[in-house]
Amino acid sequence: MAMLEIRGVSKAYGRTPVLRGVDLSVEPGELMFLLGPSGCGKSTLLRIVAGLIRQDAGSVVLGGRDVSALPPESRNTPMVFQNYALWPHLNVAENIEFGLKIKKLPRTEIRKTVDEMLEVVGMAEFAKRKVNELSGGQQQRVALARALALKGDILLLDEPLSNLDARLRDLMRTEIRRICKERRLTALYVTHDRREALSVGDRIAVMKDGAILQLDAPRTLYTRPANKFTAAFLGDADFPEAKCLRIEDGFALFETPMGELRVRLEGQPVQPAQNDVCTLMIRPEAVRPGTDPASPNAFPCIVRDSVFLGETTGLTLDASGFTLHANEPAAPERRPGDKLVCAVPPDAIAILPPDNAR
Repeated sequence: MAMLEIRGVSKAYGRTPVLRGVDLSVEPGELMFLLGPSGCGKSTLLRIVAGLIRQDAGSVVLGGRDVSALPPESRNTPMVFQNYALWPHLNVAENIEFGLKIKKLPRTEIRKTVDEMLEVVGMAEFAKRKVNELSGGQQQRVALARALALKGDILLLDEPLSNLDARLRDLMRTEIRRICKERRLTALYVTHDRREALSVGDRIAVMKDGAILQLDAPRTLYTRPANKFTAAFLGDADFPEAKCLRIEDGFALFETPMGELRVRLEGQPVQPAQNDVCTLMIRPEAVRPGTDPASPNAFPCIVRDSVFLGETTGLTLDASGFTLHANEPAAPERRPGDKLVCAVPPDAIAILPPDNAR
């Protein structure tokens, strides 16, 4: 049985629809991400699950129980907010125990739970410190500990890392996944940060205009997106238009701006027929500069720009008039005007519907 089922949930503010009949199921122990741009409805959906906003239509079922009409305090869905929402006049331990006192748990149980949560988030030595004396990363840990202490049916997280710097975000997303997996927690996590979703989530629901466009595992979303929006939101890519010349032995041969390219058909979002016009997706890391001209899918390029990024070099290439981007690891120095042969492996190209199909 799913831990959370969102069934046909819709919401509008006035005449402006925010959610359009959303369906979503979250399994026990799963880290489910809602990913999308600002205004796509992901935070509204999270707040509907929490009971902070009432849906116009549809239902929320938690652990097999319809909680659609219940207030937040009756749903057992602790939430970590973007701004942490900590009590500034209380110390770390008092913030964590606040919700437990409201539940009127025995004092010994509260003390035991607070100590356990402080250890889980690595804040035991800061128990007596006021929250306004903590760094942003430490405050985020306290907010997480406070939510974990309530032992909810599902943990809700609303952009919890957006106020942290890049180094702390990397650290805390690893910690959140570790804690959730060690404690077998179910979580629904809202973010607009694709790296956060790809590195932490078990599955990701990509949202746009109040609807889920695609729901899948991170690797599948990244390598085999179902549409151009998902492909572009998950990472940098180029999208040449291509005509299918023929199908043979599990591959499609396409006519593209840079020449003929073979594409493996297994697992593709679109299975083309001869003469179909499709959009191909090519990620920069899939482009192999300096390839033998006899290699599969090889084509000539001219370097237009080269940017040294440390571990990689970002190249802007002219491939017979089509602008293509490449990330080349351990690259030799490339100069504008240099001529190269590049290639893209047949299994590194995704086939998407043509632009005019969306």
